[in-house]
Amino acid sequence: MVRAPQAEALRASGAAVTELDDVASLPAELQRLRPDLLLVGSTVSPAALQKACDGCNSLPPLVCLAGPQADYHLLAGLRPAAILAQSAGWPATVGAVQAILQGISGRPAPVSESPVGIRDNALNALWESEKRYRGIVENAAEGIWSLDCGRVTTYVNTRMAELLGFQPSEVVGHRASEFIFPEDRQRAREKFTTCLAGEPVRFDFRLRRRDQGELFVTIAASPVFNQAGQVTGVVGLLTDVTTRELIESQLQTLLQEQEAERVFLQTLLDNLPVAVAVLDARNFHYRFLNAAMRRSFFHGPKPVAKQPEDVHPQLGQGLLESCRQVIASGEPLRLREFEPATEPGEERTFWDADYLPVCDESGKVTAIILITREVTASVRNRRREEEMRAEAEERARDAERGREALEQEVARRLSLEDQLRRSNQDLLQFAYVISHDLQEPMRNVASFSRLLVQRYKSSFDALGEEFLGHIMASADRMRQMIDDLLVYSRVAHDSSSHFDTVPMNRVVAEAMANLERSITENQATIICNDLPEVSGEFGRLAQLFQNLIGNAIKYRSAEPPLVKISARLEDRKWLFSISDNGVGIEPRYAEQIFGVFRRLHGREYPGTGIGLAIARQIVERHGGRIWVESDGANGSTFHFTLQPCRGS
Repeated sequence: MVRAPQAEALRASGAAVTELDDVASLPAELQRLRPDLLLVGSTVSPAALQKACDGCNSLPPLVCLAGPQADYHLLAGLRPAAILAQSAGWPATVGAVQAILQGISGRPAPVSESPVGIRDNALNALWESEKRYRGIVENAAEGIWSLDCGRVTTYVNTRMAELLGFQPSEVVGHRASEFIFPEDRQRAREKFTTCLAGEPVRFDFRLRRRDQGELFVTIAASPVFNQAGQVTGVVGLLTDVTTRELIESQLQTLLQEQEAERVFLQTLLDNLPVAVAVLDARNFHYRFLNAAMRRSFFHGPKPVAKQPEDVHPQLGQGLLESCRQVIASGEPLRLREFEPATEPGEERTFWDADYLPVCDESGKVTAIILITREVTASVRNRRREEEMRAEAEERARDAERGREALEQEVARRLSLEDQLRRSNQDLLQFAYVISHDLQEPMRNVASFSRLLVQRYKSSFDALGEEFLGHIMASADRMRQMIDDLLVYSRVAHDSSSHFDTVPMNRVVAEAMANLERSITENQATIICNDLPEVSGEFGRLAQLFQNLIGNAIKYRSAEPPLVKISARLEDRKWLFSISDNGVGIEPRYAEQIFGVFRRLHGREYPGTGIGLAIARQIVERHGGRIWVESDGANGSTFHFTLQPCRGS
């Protein structure tokens, strides 16, 4: 590993020379060639050579060629057989090399005195100094780490390698940052920069061991200068402080746990709903107060070494006497609902207090724990409850009397309701009988009126014919009203109806068939969506739809009637809707139109005004309800609900 001229000069002297360009191939070549001497040129880095040599099983004698700026301490660390110093451009000293080859005896050869300027005495002294230095360094109890200016490791002693868990050769040539914890690298880089500026530094950081363990160290680092006074690297003395750090960490953890426990206990006591104080048994000075005690009795700074009588005179003497009693007996003392003395005009208060003795090992009372609770509210509440209980008992007696009166009133009203129900039944029966019995006389009136017209029409003048026309029209109207009233009475009295599953599509078809003439004459359009099956009576439901569709056609607007029928399930009932484009109904009449014989349009429209009353009776007898929505101008929509058939 020398320059080509030097190799040629050695070959000319009769030596077999093999040149190596790459120091990394040194172990393999030494194993293959087994040379007598290893000659290293001045361009080879001592650190790289040290790393290569660590990988060799055995080494031949080593001769180092040193340039003008060589670091002789680093060269001496390689333990060469000789160090040959040269000035710039010096010729190879073949004689010196031959002398070394002839005198190989397993000990370092003296530095050759040749025309190349060998510094023999100084180097011999340096060699001896290096041996002493090497022995001290290698056997040091602390780790030693040497870096060049690029932060690359040039040397570690055995102890440092052991701390890291590596062989020295596995550390040399690697950057220091590879072994430093990432969190500490920036700080270590800043300290290294300071040291390269010529200032020694000392700091703590963490190293990562080969087994990924954490190593806490303290380093004292100093810059390394060459003969020219230039900083060529850094050397540091590292002390393993992992045990100290662990102890400090455990101590810090213990202190944090103790502080957390203290804070927990303080928080626990501060959040108690009672006031707690600790008094010294010797002088009755306060030693501890929780938040409730401070809020209840103290305003301002925390009372340090103050006695109860100094803080709240109204309780002071009583507390001191109780404390003395506890000290004398050694037993807890409990006071319930005692009333302290108050100043004139002050509100009366009531308190509970527990005095708990704290004894030392000998049983002597050293402190007293005082737990006080203001129970003014509970005392007042109890007294108020007693008053309220007495008042409640009186009210209960009044309520009993009222209940008896109410029962009598309920019985009276039930009797009246029963009478009203019988009266309504009688009225309905009467209406049914009247409407049924009036049919025959009204038919006679109508029949004889028509006979008069047929046989004696020529005998009447114009006024007589008009009167006879009024009689016939009134008879027809009366007959229609009687017929409708009879239908209404039958619906109201029908208690024998049997509900079946009724397909509403068929019901609508039946109603439309009955209204076929009216639908055709008025050019009405009926749009019916698919309808469900319900529980009910087919005939009554057909009559319901016939009445509602007939009204939609009867009360038409100028446009041809348009009727839409739909249904949807809502709240477990079928909600049916029948809308039209007729004249509409003013909202104020939305309830009135369902009354018997209620007409909103006079006699301009035919009918008796009982159709919607019958519709309501049918819907209610089917367990539903019916109502109308309209703005009075844009048609109407009738809604009614029916029960779904069983199982649907």
